[in-house]
Amino acid sequence: MLKILLTVAFYLLFSIQSSAQNSTVDIFIIAGQSNAAGRGVVSNLTELQKTQNAQFFGSWHKFLNNATSESPQYHSGWLPQTIAGKTRAGISTQNNGNYSETFVNSDWFGPEIGFVKRANEINLTPNPMAIIKYTVDGSALIADPATTYQVSDWDTVKTGFADGDCWKGFKAALTAAVDSLPEDTTPNFKGMIWWQGENGTNATDLKVFITAVRNHLGANFGVQKSSQFPVIITGNKFWGAGLKTNVADLDDYVGFIDSVTYGQIGGYTNTHIGSGENGQSLDVDDNGTNDVFDIGQAYANEMALLIDTPETEVTTYQINFINVDGSETSQTVNKEEVATPPAGLNTTDKKFTEWPTIKPAYKNTTYTALYEDVVTGGGNIVDVFIATGQSNAVYPLYNGEDNKYAFGRGVQEKLTASGQFSNPTVVLAGEPGRPIAYWWAEFWPGAYNGYDSQFFDINNNGTGKLEAKINQILANGDTPRFRGIFWFQGESDGLGPYATADTSQENYQARWSGLLEQLNTDLQAAGLSHSDYHFVFNTVSESGNKINQILTNVANTNSKGAIYDAVNSPYHDQDVIIEKAYGNLHDYDHFSVGTANAQLFIDSFLNIQPPNNSTDNSTAGVSLTLSQTTNAGQGVTSIDLTSQGGLDWAVWNGGNSTPNQSMAGGSGFSGLSAIGSTTFGNGFFHSQNSYNWSNASEQNSGSTTLAGNATISSMGDGVSLTVTVDSAGSYQLKFYASTYDVNLTATAALSSGSFSDSVVGNYVKNSVEKYEYTIDFTTQGADTLTLDLTKSDGASFIFAQEAFSLKAMNIIDDDTDDTDDSDNEGQDTNDNDQTLFEGATIWDGQANDNLWSTALNWSDNLLPNIADDIYIGTSKLVTDASADFASLYLDADSQVSFSFFYPNNKIFNINGVLDLDSPTAFRPYGSYFHLSSTGSFGSSVQWLDLGQNSILSFDDGATFESYTSLEIRGTVSLDFKLSETGFSPLNLGGLYD
Repeated sequence: MLKILLTVAFYLLFSIQSSAQNSTVDIFIIAGQSNAAGRGVVSNLTELQKTQNAQFFGSWHKFLNNATSESPQYHSGWLPQTIAGKTRAGISTQNNGNYSETFVNSDWFGPEIGFVKRANEINLTPNPMAIIKYTVDGSALIADPATTYQVSDWDTVKTGFADGDCWKGFKAALTAAVDSLPEDTTPNFKGMIWWQGENGTNATDLKVFITAVRNHLGANFGVQKSSQFPVIITGNKFWGAGLKTNVADLDDYVGFIDSVTYGQIGGYTNTHIGSGENGQSLDVDDNGTNDVFDIGQAYANEMALLIDTPETEVTTYQINFINVDGSETSQTVNKEEVATPPAGLNTTDKKFTEWPTIKPAYKNTTYTALYEDVVTGGGNIVDVFIATGQSNAVYPLYNGEDNKYAFGRGVQEKLTASGQFSNPTVVLAGEPGRPIAYWWAEFWPGAYNGYDSQFFDINNNGTGKLEAKINQILANGDTPRFRGIFWFQGESDGLGPYATADTSQENYQARWSGLLEQLNTDLQAAGLSHSDYHFVFNTVSESGNKINQILTNVANTNSKGAIYDAVNSPYHDQDVIIEKAYGNLHDYDHFSVGTANAQLFIDSFLNIQPPNNSTDNSTAGVSLTLSQTTNAGQGVTSIDLTSQGGLDWAVWNGGNSTPNQSMAGGSGFSGLSAIGSTTFGNGFFHSQNSYNWSNASEQNSGSTTLAGNATISSMGDGVSLTVTVDSAGSYQLKFYASTYDVNLTATAALSSGSFSDSVVGNYVKNSVEKYEYTIDFTTQGADTLTLDLTKSDGASFIFAQEAFSLKAMNIIDDDTDDTDDSDNEGQDTNDNDQTLFEGATIWDGQANDNLWSTALNWSDNLLPNIADDIYIGTSKLVTDASADFASLYLDADSQVSFSFFYPNNKIFNINGVLDLDSPTAFRPYGSYFHLSSTGSFGSSVQWLDLGQNSILSFDDGATFESYTSLEIRGTVSLDFKLSETGFSPLNLGGLYD
């Protein structure tokens, strides 16, 4: 199976705000009449289908079926994504969609959504992709004197009034789109989709039109071999009959799609596919997807057959730069090319110092500018946050003022304890029962009141809480620095008994964006940086899944945002009702949710490099990868748990929640527990996989093809698996499951870190699904992992857990005795109780240049990534080391030196010398270090700065090569293992906390 890494947050490979140099964007054109504009019903798409990763430029006329000079032409400008409902003009409920002055909020979408989805799946182009769309409803291919001034046309020859009006608009659309591209961006036209058949299409005129398009692109936009420019046409036996035989079959660079396949039939019964008109199905081919989305995917598959791909293509990578002010730019560079960073920018409280060393490109990479703090108002820097929202932000409501705002107080405690902020101060705010429109909206009684009272006063009614805190800090002679928002708000925007508004995705997004824009203005007016802050959203209970999906989408589509799944966290007890009148609305440990929010903020925006837009999804050491296949017949694989598991395995084979087949004496698995109203039962399941196992010295073995069922009746119901580990290390959990007509959301969390990572599956209606989850996690001691699987979509309720296994990738044994690790048979244990397992990335040094950044120096000639365990053997020298690893094992008489000073949340097993490329401070926050008797910190580590949850363990004989200052920030553990003669002194220049 393919393993696809899924992240909560999206990263746009091409952004119109980018100032990338010499970048190329591959452009596809969509043109024609009403079906090309699209009548697919947006609400018929899943949330995952609605937003696709390609830039979009739309051009249209005020009167959608009239392209004459009497109907003004509008252009959308480049939009960063292709989003259903924002790719055509007209709202279906307004004048049948044929009148509009805007290009958003449509109930309809066209083939562009499915096209982009499939094009990205098959890597149709090597460069960032963009769509230009220009359509005119009911237009004809050539001018017809009998309908002059009534039907717009695409005639490429006639020039009279209303003649060739669509052709003129089409050319204007291409020019406007190309002229709107960022400076130094090269447009590369790759192909065109033409869907026009109900009105005035014949083979002769269509061939003339295609030739005119190709000539225009060659003469005006530099298209090479323009006569071979790919064009896909659409027709069927009712409209556009003969186009395949007389056009497509005669031209190797013209493809054909028969729209009958997707439900377009004669007699005007289903003129507009995917629209449901005249009682027709939105899904004629009955595959669970709207027909317009399907035909868009068919266009992409057909286009792949036409595009002339060079025999050899230069591999390119996207190199992104995040400046001090938070602005992002990107460059597309060739493999091994060194990108040129933009000029550094300053803010009112940060001074740019330098960019990190820019390495030759081997992968998509993000660099963040380095800076030093500037005290502008005197005194101390104070990092300011606000924790606000509805009742869960204020809770407990009725226990006195001193007990209110437990959520914000939890945020305050974690931020303070982390040691990563300067005098952190959290503004405690909130107001129960208020939808987002109360904070920010266009038309709402009391709109802006929430912003006015809790952020900044814009109505001159007093002073907002955030504004008051900033003024207080300034009055004290200190310098405030706004860092973030913790937002626990949503129930009122959802459904159910506690909702006051069923807010749409678009309205919530617009109102949140409006709030942030006003906040930016007010921060700037107050003399503070208005761009260097982030926010954390929380999901909410008792409100329906819709609002939680909206909150997730808003957070994940904003580089400033992150989402915490409070509903499925360990701090939401759905079985205990503490306020009967409110159901589960307030059944949180609000203080702990606040601390978890703060930890997520730290992990998402401070500890992880690159930040949110990284393609690596490693949140404080936990990552979640999902593989899914769809098969309605016999299981496609027989899984050998022996090769998968290294510590323990279990098989669920029956109706109770406890695994009834497990390795005796193994590590970790407890029973499955129900989430919500889930129940367990016996029964044969549909064509599940088969499993075989035997493990370690226990030699338990067997096989199964029988699985019990869990009944999941409601959205949000599911099952939870817990796994405990006894020692610090890196582990991998495998979980195999099957469902029928049920979609799952998986959430993994470690109890020690109060963080989680989640992913929503993608299922096929009325089908058996095979899910495989792989969870890699790293701990700094004994810990508990939970995996929650909850229903997010589907009509049925059958779910079968079949097998799971736990594998140790790298265990750090903290025992000081010679305990026999018999449960870990097959592991090579050295004298220092450091255990290595198969699967490590190994340094072989074949390039002979000692550079970490040279792929040839690593096993399989692949650079390490952030989830890898690294092994560097005896007598090796490695320089220019980066933070792209999970754990590092360094053998004796070897040295590795880092160019990156913040490798946070790592595991270091040091038997040689750990150093820096140049003398400076080393700040590996939240990491575990074990230095054996031969291990040492090198002379360039002049200052060792340890953050919250760091562990530093020395065996007697470990050394600092020169006097080094050691700074302690937050809770740090120091451990010393004595020899028979005690412990030798360490060369510390100073110890600070």
